[in-house]
Amino acid sequence: MQSVSTHAKRALDKHIDHPLTYFPRLKKMLGNQHNLRTRLYAAKQLARIPLELHTSAIMDAQRIAQIVSWIGEKRSAPSYIWAHAYARLAQHYLAHNAPKDRALKALSSAIKLGYDDIISLATAPAWAPLRKHKTFKILYRSIRISPRDLAELWWQRKEQRFIHHDTKMMIIENITRKDNSWTQVPQSTIPSHRTSSPTVKLGRILLRRQQQHQKSIVLRSDIQRKHHLTSMQIISNMGGSKQYWSRQRFATLARMRSLRIARQNAQRRIRRIQQRRFASSKRLSSSPKPPPGLHTLHPTKTQPQKQSRQTYVRHVKRLMRHRRWKQALPLLTTLIRWNPKQHDVYMSLYTAYVQTHQHKKALQAISHYLQLRPNDTDALYKRSLLYFSFRQWTQSKRDLQAILKQRPKDVNVYNNLAAVAIHQKHYKQAITRLKRALSLQPYAAYPSLNIAYLLLQSGQRKQAKQWLNRSSYALSNEPFFYYVRACLKAQEDHRGSALEDLRKALQKGFSYGKMLSEEVSLRILRRTLALRVLVAPYAKQLTHKRTSR
Repeated sequence: MQSVSTHAKRALDKHIDHPLTYFPRLKKMLGNQHNLRTRLYAAKQLARIPLELHTSAIMDAQRIAQIVSWIGEKRSAPSYIWAHAYARLAQHYLAHNAPKDRALKALSSAIKLGYDDIISLATAPAWAPLRKHKTFKILYRSIRISPRDLAELWWQRKEQRFIHHDTKMMIIENITRKDNSWTQVPQSTIPSHRTSSPTVKLGRILLRRQQQHQKSIVLRSDIQRKHHLTSMQIISNMGGSKQYWSRQRFATLARMRSLRIARQNAQRRIRRIQQRRFASSKRLSSSPKPPPGLHTLHPTKTQPQKQSRQTYVRHVKRLMRHRRWKQALPLLTTLIRWNPKQHDVYMSLYTAYVQTHQHKKALQAISHYLQLRPNDTDALYKRSLLYFSFRQWTQSKRDLQAILKQRPKDVNVYNNLAAVAIHQKHYKQAITRLKRALSLQPYAAYPSLNIAYLLLQSGQRKQAKQWLNRSSYALSNEPFFYYVRACLKAQEDHRGSALEDLRKALQKGFSYGKMLSEEVSLRILRRTLALRVLVAPYAKQLTHKRTSR
C-alpha cells in the first residue's frame, strides 16, 4: 500500500494530464482502513479530480461518467466542482457524436447542482448542436444568476486573456534584457465577495491557478536569462585589459538601460491592471434573476481604455522609429478601427505603406487623412506626387493648384505643375510655370532642367545646354537629368556619349518608355543595334507602370 500511495502522490503533486489513470489507485487508498493519513490524502486528491476534468483535454466519456457519479455519491468535492464535471461530460458527449439525449441528461444534472455558466451556453461552439433543441432552451431558462455574478463572469473571461497576453509579453521582453534583476509580475486582485454562483467560484479557482502558472513561467524565463547572461559575461571577459574595461563600461550602460525599460514596462502593466480591475457596481443586484435570451447574450464590444490606446500608440511610434514598417501596419489598422477619426494615424499609415511599396493603399490612407484635414498642404503635395507616379495628371494638377492658393511662392509646386503640363503636352503653359518658379528662385535646379528639356524640344541647343549646366550641380542622381543630356548629345551627333548617358538614366530608374519611344532627339539612335541592346535589360522597367517618383 505504501508503494501505491507513494506512486500516486508523486503523480498527483504534478499537473494531472490523465487523471483517469490514477483514479483506481486513489480509490484503493481510500479503502485502506489501517492508515488514516493515506485515506485523508486520497480523499483530498479525489476532490481535485473533477477540477482536473474541467481543464483536461483527453478524456473517455464513459469513464468520466463513472467517476462523476461516484464522486457525487461520496460527496468528496464541493458541489460547484462536480456540477461543472457534469457539464464537461455533456460537452464530451457532443464532441464524440453521442446521442443528444445523453448530453441533455448530463446538462440537466449539472443545472440541478447549480451550474449557471450562461455565457458558455450562449456563445461556446461546444454547445452549438443543442441550441435549437427545445429541452436545451427549457433548461437554459430554468437557470438563475444575479447581474453582479454575470458581470464578474465577463470580467473573469477577459482577465484570463489578459494574463495570457501579459505572460507572453514578459517572456518576449526577457529575450532582449541585459540586466540581472527579477521580473515584476503584477496581477489583478481576485474578487472575494460572497456569491452563490458555482461558475463564479470555479472561475476564481481557475484564475488563481493561471496566476500561479504565470509566476512560475516568468520565473523560469528569468532563470534562463540569468544563466545566459552569466555565460556571455564569462566569454566577454576573455581578452586584454583595455578591451576588458571598455566592454565593462558598455555592458554597465546596457544593463542600466535594460533595467529602466523593465521597470517602465512593469509600471505600465500595473496601471493597466488598476484600470481593468473588477469594480462591482452598487446598481447591480445580487439576487438571482432569469438569464437573458440566447441570441442577445454576446460579448460587449466596448471601446479600448485610454491607457490601452496610448500603449498601442507608443508601440507604433517605437516600431516606426526603428523602421519596422510591416510590424507597425496591423497596429495602425487596429487604431483606425477603434477610432476612424484619428488623422495622425492615417498619416503614419501612409508612411508605412509607402515604405513597404504599397502605393495604392498609401493613396487611400492619405485621401482619408485629407477628408479630415482638407487644408493640409503637405498632405496635398504628397498625394499629388502619388497621382503623378500613377500618371493621373488631372488629379495631380488639382492638388497642386489647391496648394498654390495657400502657398503662392512655392517653387516646387510651380515646377511640378510644369512637369504635369509637359506630360500633357501643354508646352507654353509649362514655360510660364517654370519662368514663375525661376523668378521666385533664380538658381532652382528642377525648373532649370525642365526649361532645358523644353528648349531642346524647340531646337535651341545652346540655350538648352546653358540651362542644363545650371542644374548639373544638384541633379547628379536624377535619371531625367541624364535623359535630357542624352537627348542633347544625340542632337549634337555624339552617339557614344548619348548612349552612355542613356545607360545612366536607365540604371537610376528612368521608366517612361513611351517618352523614350517617341523622343524626336533620339531618332538617330533608334536605328542602331546598340540602343536595342542597351534597352533590352530594362524592358520590364519601361513597360511597367511607375509607382514611385
